[in-house]
Amino acid sequence: EDSGRVRASPFKFPLALAGHLGYLLTQTLLVIASLVFLLPLSPFPRLRRWVSNGMLRGYLRFFVRIYLPACRACRIEEISGSQNFPTGEPVIYVANHRSSIDAILLLSLLPPTSLLIKARHVRKPGYACLVRFFDFVPIAAGAFSRLLQSMDKCRSLLASGRNLLIFPEGMRASFATLMPFADFTFRLAVERGTPIIPIVL
Repeated sequence: EDSGRVRASPFKFPLALAGHLGYLLTQTLLVIASLVFLLPLSPFPRLRRWVSNGMLRGYLRFFVRIYLPACRACRIEEISGSQNFPTGEPVIYVANHRSSIDAILLLSLLPPTSLLIKARHVRKPGYACLVRFFDFVPIAAGAFSRLLQSMDKCRSLLASGRNLLIFPEGMRASFATLMPFADFTFRLAVERGTPIIPIVL
């Protein structure tokens, strides 16, 4: 998967502004839709998960495949190897982390998958909504008790048949060389015997 390089445009600033405003607007609409449609389904977790999967995938596919390319923010050049992904069992996808749209790009292409996000983001309404309704997992590096909570949540999601997407570097790298991996992902995979699927961006 490669977001590619886009030629400079005389409309770069208006397009960038439209991209950011569109992100804020659609994220706000997602939060509102979650409260309207998903909160009443809380007593029915399977139904809520089915509805939330459809909502999130529809939102991400529109945003990544239609809206961002229209704003010249990204262009998908190539997707290869996805036909070799195993089916019928949960997996852990691991990917390098190069840009701020890596997560939404991958989640728009993968089957229903939960994502590990930094705990500090949960203070933002949009991310709090993703944790509450879409099974995203907050993780705080260095806080042992909270790491255990994150591990328990990941175990539960994998046991329910849910896939996970994890960026084991833990942060974005502005250069091509990979940074050291945290061992959280691999301890979880070994413990549960869960396959790891590497993805290169």
